[in-house]
Amino acid sequence: MARTIYFRDGSHEVLFFGEYDAAKKAAALERILYERLGIDTAELFHEFMQDCRDEVSFIEEELRKANTCTDHIVSIKDAESAAERLSSYFTQDFTNNN
Repeated sequence: MARTIYFRDGSHEVLFFGEYDAAKKAAALERILYERLGIDTAELFHEFMQDCRDEVSFIEEELRKANTCTDHIVSIKDAESAAERLSSYFTQDFTNNN
């Protein structure tokens, strides 16, 4: 996929990357920021992207924990259901023997 960036001075740059290739898009933008606005701007963009990556990692970890908790809850409910069936079985057996 090609993307053309038009600058205020009338120049432009054509970038090539996959439609969903965020890493290449970010690298291309960081390079353009460096070349056009200097290293400080490029570093600020890089820091911003790292903050976003850290936030995504945190959210992914929280989702993983939530899924693990959900799995545990399902297991506990299954055990509770089995215990109720056993209790019912023993209660019926005891009642039938008396």
